[in-house]
Amino acid sequence: MLNTVATIRATRTHHFNALKEDGELNSVPNEREAVCEYCAAAKQSRKPFSSTKDEMEAMENARNDTSVCSDVLGAITPVSKSGYKYIVIFILMQSRYLAIYPMRNNSEVCGVSRETLKKVQREAGLSDKVGLEFSLLY
Repeated sequence: MLNTVATIRATRTHHFNALKEDGELNSVPNEREAVCEYCAAAKQSRKPFSSTKDEMEAMENARNDTSVCSDVLGAITPVSKSGYKYIVIFILMQSRYLAIYPMRNNSEVCGVSRETLKKVQREAGLSDKVGLEFSLLY
């Protein structure tokens, strides 16, 4: 019975040496240098990131609010109850503002982009007016 329990335990944990030292497996040779691939992977440690706090702040400050990343996901199955098959995501890099919009067709991306730009300008207090309304007076 002990031999069966030891075999199951050894199969689960891959630690024959520990079982050998406990006296549960007397027939298995004690091989200290042999490490299974799972144990070797578990013993690996991650190296720290080499970036310092100053470098990270410099990278953040190098970005400007005008850079926007976007991505379109889809066609998503199953289609939502409202008929949406696509999702478009916008991210303003400096502020990390995130906007996600569902779409029924992939061709709606341009319209959604325009609406998102207007919304961001409105919320940020920016204006796309350049003062041409007064040029007609002269």
